[in-house]
Amino acid sequence: AFYLRLRGRALDIYQYLEPLLNDYRKIRERGLDGKFRITHVDEIVWDLLTKDTLCDVALPHLVKRTTLEDQQMLQERISVLEDDLDEELLSDTVE
Repeated sequence: AFYLRLRGRALDIYQYLEPLLNDYRKIRERGLDGKFRITHVDEIVWDLLTKDTLCDVALPHLVKRTTLEDQQMLQERISVLEDDLDEELLSDTVE
């Protein structure tokens, strides 16, 4: 994922990394001080998609997702959480 973010095209980056936003597995991440901390795959992917630097490496500029959506190169992203929220709201109105 890190290499793809460094060398890939914006369209490929969004297509391959966004499904990992639904991956909530725990992983160990080593900090700059050498200590490990528990994080999740989706947090690392979110940082890859939104931050300018990661692991003290300056990442290349990434075209905003909304720009690619406006050009109709990507479909609008629908979060799994939005689906759950919609279902919960519907069940509350029925009761």
